[in-house]
Amino acid sequence: MKKAIGIIILGLFLVGCAPQVNPLGGSNENNVTIDLNLLDRSKGPMHPPTLARANQWCNQFNKTAKYLKKTFGGFQYACLKK
Repeated sequence: MKKAIGIIILGLFLVGCAPQVNPLGGSNENNVTIDLNLLDRSKGPMHPPTLARANQWCNQFNKTAKYLKKTFGGFQYACLKK
């Protein structure tokens, strides 16, 4: 039973879900924090789905995303004028 629970938790930790905007990460019209699972985080900040999610957030303010820094759960992008 413990082994099955461990496998399920490990699967969720590695697979997780698509890149998510972290509302608690200070996401606003000037920056956005994208939370990622372990596998997506290893692909880097310029991985197309991650960058697309950041641009989707910034586009609502007529801006484009530029990589800023790595955070605990993912990456932070600055929203800059186009």
